This record gives sequence, C-alpha cells and structure tokens, in this order.
Amino acid sequence: MPTNNIAWGFPFTLRDFNDNNYNALGLNYYDNTPLFFDQFYQKGTRKNSNLFILGTSGSGKTTLTKKLITYNISLGNSVIVLDPQNEYWKIGQKLNANIIHLNSSGISLFNPLQIRKVFSPGTDDFILNSDLIALNLSKLETFFQIVFPNISNNSLIAIISCIKKLYEENGFFELEQDITKLENKEYPIISDLIEIIKKTEFSYLSEMEKQSIIANFESSFDKSSILGRMFNGKSNTKDINAKFSIFNVSALMNLEKRVYQAAFFLVLTFIQGQISDFYHKIDKKIILIVDEGHKFIDESNLFALNFLFDSAKTIRKYNGSLMITTQNPGDFAITGEAARKSEAIIENCQYSIFFNLKSNDINKINNLYKNVGGLSEEEKSFINLAQIGEFLLTVNSVDRFKLKAYFNDIEKKYFFDKGDRANV
Repeated sequence: MPTNNIAWGFPFTLRDFNDNNYNALGLNYYDNTPLFFDQFYQKGTRKNSNLFILGTSGSGKTTLTKKLITYNISLGNSVIVLDPQNEYWKIGQKLNANIIHLNSSGISLFNPLQIRKVFSPGTDDFILNSDLIALNLSKLETFFQIVFPNISNNSLIAIISCIKKLYEENGFFELEQDITKLENKEYPIISDLIEIIKKTEFSYLSEMEKQSIIANFESSFDKSSILGRMFNGKSNTKDINAKFSIFNVSALMNLEKRVYQAAFFLVLTFIQGQISDFYHKIDKKIILIVDEGHKFIDESNLFALNFLFDSAKTIRKYNGSLMITTQNPGDFAITGEAARKSEAIIENCQYSIFFNLKSNDINKINNLYKNVGGLSEEEKSFINLAQIGEFLLTVNSVDRFKLKAYFNDIEKKYFFDKGDRANV
C-alpha cells in the first residue's frame, strides 16, 4: 500500500471494484487501475440505482453525466434528461435525441386535462380508469393552486367538480379501454372547462365568486397569453418512444414564477407517466436525470422537491434510476418538513459522486450525509482540492474510491466541447 494512502487516510483505496461491464468510470487516483461501474447492479448493500453527482461549475460533473447517458443508451436503456441550462443539446443531436423545448411560444403544448399515467405500480397491467381519473384530479388540484395561488377552497372544489363533469360528458368513466391511450385530440381542453363552469350552478358559491373564477380563467388562459399558448389546447408532445429524450426547460426560468412552476409541474407529471410504462419491462431500464437539481427546489413551493422525493423512493419499482446533479448542495439543506425530504432523497441515492466543492458546500453536504456516515476529514480535503475530472465515488459507508474520470478517444470527441482541459 502506498505510504500516501496511509497519510491521507484511504487504507482501502486499492481494493478491487469491478462490476464486469464495459463502463470504465474512472482510473484509481494512485495507480491508474480502471474502475468498472454498473449503477443497475443490485446485490448485498447495493439496493437501488440512484445517483447524486455534486461539484462546482466546470469540475466535470456534466461530462461524466454524458458518459453515463451514452453507456446506458448503448445497452438499450432509455434516458430522460430534465435540462434547465441547455447543456445537453449537442450530445442530444449526436445521439438523435427527442428534444422537447418548453417555452412561452407554445412550440410544446401540454394539455393539463389530458389523463396520464402516474406512479401507481400494481400487479395488473390495467389500472381502472376511475382510479386514473381520481389520481389525475388530485394532480389538477395542485396545478390550479400553482396557477391561482390565492384561490379559495370552495373555488377549487368548483373547478374540480366541473372537470369531473367534463370527463363524464366525454364518457371517460364508462370507457373500457385504457383512458391514457386515447389520441391527444380526444381529451377536452381548458376552453371546454370554461364553458362548463359558465353553465354550472354552484350552491356553495356566490355569483360574484363564480364570475371571478371565469374571469381568472379567461384572462389567464386566453390563447394570446403565455399560459394559454402553453396549456390551452391539445397536447402536441407525443409519448416518449425514443431511447433518449431531453426536456429543455432553460427558457422557463425567465418566466413569471407561477408560469414556470405550473409548467414544471406538468412536465414532471408527464415524465412520471412515461416512467410508469417501465413497470412491466423487466429487461429494460430507464434513467431520469435532473440536471442542476437545486434549480427545482423552492421552499415556498415544494412540488418539485416532492417529485424528487417520490421518484427517489419509487423509481426502483419501475426498473429505473434517478440521477441528480447539482453545484449548489446548500439548496437541499433546507428546514422543516422539506429538510426531512431532502435527507430522504440523499438516503435513497445508493451512489454519490463528489467533484470539487468549496469548503462551505462541503460542510453542508456533510450535514446532509450525516445519516449515512458523513465524510471523513480526509475525504473533505480531497474534495476541496480536487482538480478537473477528479472525484470521490461512494458506494456505501465502506466502499469509497478516489478516481480520475476516464474517457476514451471517441468519448472525448463526443463530450469535450471545450477540449481536454483535464488531460484525461
């Protein structure tokens, strides 16, 4: 064992770690032996395939993520990327990805009234339509609370009851086929809902309250408004059949808060529905990558955090993996009930990769990881001094490896937009 291993407190650095696949994730920091990594390998203490990647901007986390994407696509697995910074369009073009642009132009339109699959695994291929409708109505409550943050409980009840009436008029409750498999054009839209609200009498609403609901809907979802262009119409985004799909949400970040939060919510529920299709596909895997996960955490509106929390706990049942990358780990170190969910996300990530981090962020991360053993002083020092492409891989509280990212010549050509800055 090299003396510097002892000096730095890494007595097990040279242990073999080989998942017997072709994914050479990195080279051992001390002797350049390759580490072969399969995040879907489950045995013993390796109980799920979730992965958390942390590092400052430019440290190498996006490049390593591209490597993991490419490897999984080569195996026939499916990959979905939620991209808030337009980081993945180049690799998307090279790998013929289905790139979905979310912005105020309405180029990608999501109909919130379209009934979609949700996280609800069961033993049967067919979930009752009544159950699907109930689950979607629950999600619509959240959607309209985001769009109309000051909405009263009675007004929300009125809206949901009208949606239910709209579904009844369309015969959805009597439908025998899977209601999520209808053509996009067969679902009602917000304009249809407005007409139903106008025709309905509510014993628990005053006429002024009813007119206020109608006015809010007509002004917010007018076809010339941002919400109208994005949400009031037939969906034009098909189910994800491609092996590689990218949701480019970078343009949403500059929109009004309620608009981008509503859009994120619909996108996330759409993605959940796509993932749920993998429940019975034993031979196929799916990976959801949430890039720069800190951008989706907002303590005043926690639907994105709840989505990550549910995904981290549940995606394994769908033969899937959740990968989260972030350069601001402090945004996960929030308070109250949100803090419990942040810690649970960490605890449900079997693997963590730490690129270079600042001292302040390292302390925050150590606190987040306290329930799984935290970081040793030597590990903290390595992360703080790590150069481009150097990282610490943690598999469990015992198996931790100091590595230098490895890329072959083809990978360098595909991934290195700015050249080989780490000379790896």
